[in-house]
Amino acid sequence: MHNRRLPYDLLLALALIGLIGGWLLPIIPWHALWAVHIPSDAIAPKALTPTGGKGQGRGTGYPATVPFMMNAPNPPLLPPTTNGVRTPGTTIWATRPGSRSDIESEAEMKTTYVPGRGATWIKDRDPQHSEPYAKYEAQGGVLNPKAHGVEDQVAFLSEDPERQRALIIQAAERQDWEAVAQLLKTLDPTAVPLQELYAALLDLALHARQVGWALHFYKSMKASGISPSPDQGKAVLEVAAAADAWEDILRLYPTMDSPNLESFTLALEACRQLKLPETAMGLFQAYRAATQLPPSLETYEQLLRASEKDWRLALKVVEELNAVGLKPRTATYTHLINACATGNQLKKAVGLFEQLQRDGLAPDTGAYNALIRAYKESTGHELWKHTERLLKEMKAKGVRPDARTYHLVISSLKDAKRWKSGLKVWQEMLGAGIMPHEITWTTILVACSLGGVWQEALEIFHSMPQYGIKPNQYHYASLITACSKSRQPEEARRMFQVMQEDGWTPDVVTWNTLIGGYVRTCQLENSFYLMREMQIAGVEPNQITWNSLVAVSAKVGNWRQAWSAIEDMRTWGYEPDVWTYNSLLKGYLKVRACGKAIQLFNDMQENGVAPNVVTYTALIGSCEKANDWERALQIFDQMLYTDVVPNPITYTTVFSACRKGKAWQKALSLYDDMKRRNVKPNLYTINILISTMEQGNQSTKAFEVFEDMYRLGIEPNITTFNALIGVCRTAGYWDRALEVYKQSQKARQEPTQRTYAWLIEALLKGQQWPRAMALYQEMGDRGFVDSDHSWSQLVTRAQQGA
Repeated sequence: MHNRRLPYDLLLALALIGLIGGWLLPIIPWHALWAVHIPSDAIAPKALTPTGGKGQGRGTGYPATVPFMMNAPNPPLLPPTTNGVRTPGTTIWATRPGSRSDIESEAEMKTTYVPGRGATWIKDRDPQHSEPYAKYEAQGGVLNPKAHGVEDQVAFLSEDPERQRALIIQAAERQDWEAVAQLLKTLDPTAVPLQELYAALLDLALHARQVGWALHFYKSMKASGISPSPDQGKAVLEVAAAADAWEDILRLYPTMDSPNLESFTLALEACRQLKLPETAMGLFQAYRAATQLPPSLETYEQLLRASEKDWRLALKVVEELNAVGLKPRTATYTHLINACATGNQLKKAVGLFEQLQRDGLAPDTGAYNALIRAYKESTGHELWKHTERLLKEMKAKGVRPDARTYHLVISSLKDAKRWKSGLKVWQEMLGAGIMPHEITWTTILVACSLGGVWQEALEIFHSMPQYGIKPNQYHYASLITACSKSRQPEEARRMFQVMQEDGWTPDVVTWNTLIGGYVRTCQLENSFYLMREMQIAGVEPNQITWNSLVAVSAKVGNWRQAWSAIEDMRTWGYEPDVWTYNSLLKGYLKVRACGKAIQLFNDMQENGVAPNVVTYTALIGSCEKANDWERALQIFDQMLYTDVVPNPITYTTVFSACRKGKAWQKALSLYDDMKRRNVKPNLYTINILISTMEQGNQSTKAFEVFEDMYRLGIEPNITTFNALIGVCRTAGYWDRALEVYKQSQKARQEPTQRTYAWLIEALLKGQQWPRAMALYQEMGDRGFVDSDHSWSQLVTRAQQGA
């Protein structure tokens, strides 16, 4: 009985299950029953596994296992993506096997496999994608249900080239270039019009500014036997130029079948950017031979731009330009002058500028800028004056200077350490409403730092925001340098802190500059404190840091600290160099320790450190201060023997030694040697030399030296005039002494008590009693006190004797 009722119970249970299943059919995801996991390497081969994010063929890594629908009508191969970003471990629900209507109703859930990227949602109802899949939908709208591996799926896709072409285009639109490259490998070139496909891919890559992929598709076209059009080649070169991919341009250009003029111009620009003038000339000759057309003036000028690093080649280009009957214009000359400026050919640059005007052409701003640059880049005596002259000439001729003009002039004045003139030009530029380049701000701040004018530098720095310039680390560093050189270490420290608050991290150079401010003001403790603070900040002291600490120790005479710093320097792996020894020698100079200085000099040479001009000058100075003038002259001779060229300070020190030894003949001989070496004397050199001439009663030589001052552009001060009055006093030339005095008044030099004393002596020697008495009264009127009445008594006795 029981056995007979079992089928009925089973049938009743099945009926109930069917009824309940019918109600829940739309709710329960029955297709989950078909979800299984398979290893990822069965789905995506390692060669196709992406490693990064979106774009350029990059994608996230695959999970260890991937949900896969064995019997789904549209089996997904990889996890889906949302806006191009794959969600690892996401289960893909495919439709349960059923009717065509079931597939269409869930069409938005269908996925397609793209090698190298994974599954991507396809919205068949999207008009943008509906047309490419029409044929595929008509054939059933599913992938091969029996193919589960990548190779099988790709083989199945290859049976429908239109479908595959659509997938390639779609991957390119998503900028999934690696997927495109993988799909192209499986493409049957005979089944799809490759020229149309590559043209579309190239356009998409160019539109996306993907230089590498644009070059790849261009080369693939040629490899497939397709000749890209000249316009396509030009477009690739333009995108490469916009990305500064100049080397790629030079690699691609020779492969182009018939490059047009625009492509040729871009290739020349690549040569200019890469500083390859010879390559530019080769391309020029090849282009001319291929086109059989005489290049235009514009083409020659482009070649000149590419040849600006080689002035000889640039001149050859112009010779060829003239040979084909083309006449240079102002722009042509500008390129030529720039080439000469780069090659430090000032005379040729000036000659070309003059030739430009002889040809009836008017120099424009660019031509003037090129000539100003030629003067700036050249080495010569006071060439900075010509940059100022050209700026004035431009304005006089109605040629408007631009930001580059002012930058070149200011930079030239900065190099010449003419910071006052640089500041005037800076103010003129701002007054003309010309916005300085960012680098010009740095240049003017550096000029201020060289001049040690920290207040002017600070004013310029604080004006930067109103011109829309955000200070960078170089601006801060220049300002800190200006404050340090002006002996304003606390102001430098304040700007150092502002720099850090502004988000800039000081490097070792900036730290050294800050320490240098305290070294100049002989602040030993603060200098060493900053060095420790520097280390705490994670910046290691370098050779300059340790040399600064040695210098400040020697300056204050703390020799124990100086040698301790040298030991610490060695601990950090640095050996004392010439600047270390120079700092110690300057310390000995200060205390007139000639013997110790000579011993240190010998130790320095034994340790293999070659002395320089600063070394010898400090050593000579130590002997001069110790009144050992003969040894000072011996060291100077040794210096010349070792081919170390003396500077103005060296000669000044030697002249001082000669004066102490009354060796005026030696001083005159050294002055002649100084002129032969083209070493320009400074004001102190002239003053000491004139004073030395007094000892030998060499008034004629003294006045010759005085005349040299004006020839060299050196302005005399009251010390100069006093020295000349002293020479006249010794020689008994009271009338010339009065002339010198009057000349000093014209030069607006305030007389000192020595001026009056020596002048009165000269007048008394010449028995000019009234003049002597008048000067004595003038001296009193100016506030100079004859405390012991020696001068009044001298004048009185002289009058009584008369």
